[in-house]
Amino acid sequence: MILTKIKKKFYYLRAKYFLKKEKFFDILDLSKRNYQTTGVELTDYFILASYIKKNKINSVLELGTGRSTFVIAEALKKYSKKPVLVSMESEKKYYNYQKKIFPEIKYKFCKILYSKRKLFYWSFLKGYGFQRIPKLNYDLVFVDGPDPHPTPGSHKNDEPAYFCFDFINLILRSRKPFDLIIDSRMATSIVAKILFPHKYKYYPHLKLTIIKNINKKDMTLIQSNITQFKKLANNKNLI
Repeated sequence: MILTKIKKKFYYLRAKYFLKKEKFFDILDLSKRNYQTTGVELTDYFILASYIKKNKINSVLELGTGRSTFVIAEALKKYSKKPVLVSMESEKKYYNYQKKIFPEIKYKFCKILYSKRKLFYWSFLKGYGFQRIPKLNYDLVFVDGPDPHPTPGSHKNDEPAYFCFDFINLILRSRKPFDLIIDSRMATSIVAKILFPHKYKYYPHLKLTIIKNINKKDMTLIQSNITQFKKLANNKNLI
């Protein structure tokens, strides 16, 4: 617990230094006008911006529009050669307000799209995702939506939240691997750990999950992988 607090403080100071040095505070100030939606942590803005810079990310899919949309757009404008940002929102009032204040003229490569959420199923997994997401090959997917609760906006229900199904839909149809960053959402993080145990990384001091280079072939629930696991288990007399 103490070590986690120390790491959290360290990353907060590091985030402030980076965002100031790279001149992100102007766009952060502009994003604060979006009081209709909640923002993520300052460290999240730092991780997103620095990740885009370090990994030469060009195309980003953001699941859940908000203040982070401003930072991602600015990072892509600064560091990417062919920037593309698609930001999805399932709540109409948040979508309308974001469209109203987001500087689309400055970030012409950014599309903020509205889509209702839908309950999807795959194997024993069940979760909410957006009904329609543009069929592009994304480099990075940032998960902060849609609302995971059975009743939208309800956080007091004893029933656990669902996970974000979109990254599974994207993996099944994507032509190339992509990186995944999950903000807080533990149900989504747990499912990601089940599907990609060898690539899964969770950072408790940041409350972020980061998984690089995910693709269909690596998923534990793909039939060919299940068959291989059974053979390995039988060889070791596990089952």
